[in-house]
Amino acid sequence: MLFNGETPVVTPVVLAKNVDYATHGFPPATEKAFLDAGIRVLRPPTYGGAALRFNFDKVKAIAPKEVRQAIAYAIRREDAAAVALGKSASVPKYTAGFSDNLLPLWMSEADIKKLNPYPYDPEKAAGILKEVGYTKGADNVWVSKDGERMDYEISVPAEYADSSAVAINVAEQLTRFGIKSTVRTVTFTQHPIEINEGKFQLTIRGWGAADPHPHFSFDADVFVDNIKIPPGMKFPLKQKTSAGDIDLEKIVLDSADGLDENAQKALVAKAALAFNELLPIIPIYERYGNNPTAEGLRVKGWPADGDPIYTNSPYNDSFVVMLMYEGKLQPV
Repeated sequence: MLFNGETPVVTPVVLAKNVDYATHGFPPATEKAFLDAGIRVLRPPTYGGAALRFNFDKVKAIAPKEVRQAIAYAIRREDAAAVALGKSASVPKYTAGFSDNLLPLWMSEADIKKLNPYPYDPEKAAGILKEVGYTKGADNVWVSKDGERMDYEISVPAEYADSSAVAINVAEQLTRFGIKSTVRTVTFTQHPIEINEGKFQLTIRGWGAADPHPHFSFDADVFVDNIKIPPGMKFPLKQKTSAGDIDLEKIVLDSADGLDENAQKALVAKAALAFNELLPIIPIYERYGNNPTAEGLRVKGWPADGDPIYTNSPYNDSFVVMLMYEGKLQPV
């Protein structure tokens, strides 16, 4: 059978005997068990991943964009990605708000070069905070110029192994840097409700979307958990950037209007550069599938690794559905 879910509830051995294909966010140890058992693991892009989000109403210290930029420099995202999903988590090189896989289709090389990759640099992060008037107390915790002690909870869905792992890792890294962070787990059905109601300080949630048009990724980044069901993050979409004032809501909506591809690309580039500078959320990693695929037991016809069909997400316009429609994936 085909099985689609987020949290594995059976062992790899049981899955190997009963499941032909699965799309869970398997933790690295479970994936290793599949590989050790000789089960193939597919790694298609999902065009999104996990991000650190902020409650701009409750956490005033992160209001200046420079503070969020400092936080991006303070997190070694490679470490957080590795504990979450191993080889199936890749740190975004460009932090543009939509998948690195889609960037060359929508942005010029010159504009891509303008994007800050935010490499791990805690010294630079500390320097940025000092420049905006933040100081570190005797307890090694940063304090804003307005006196807010940077001591926060990171809310995360308890049942999602990848999200929980990245939350713990990010919390440990931020605490070492001087932003004391404690993980608070919330059952996965309650977690989005609390985020929509603004009952959080920091949280691990998704970013990006498996759609060829970046509009849908920006929607996931700054509309969902923000303006669609307020209060949420309460991140204002009218902002000041180095390129001037910007209305992110209007730009994102307009980027999907009409049939003029060049006009859309110009708006997508503007939104991406603004996202990269403002960092309303901080993408931690881009997720790739780690989908166990049993060949020849009950199903045959899986294409070889590298086949273009695997550029389709496991979730949106799934390559499995496409292979069925084409008659390539068949029962043994």
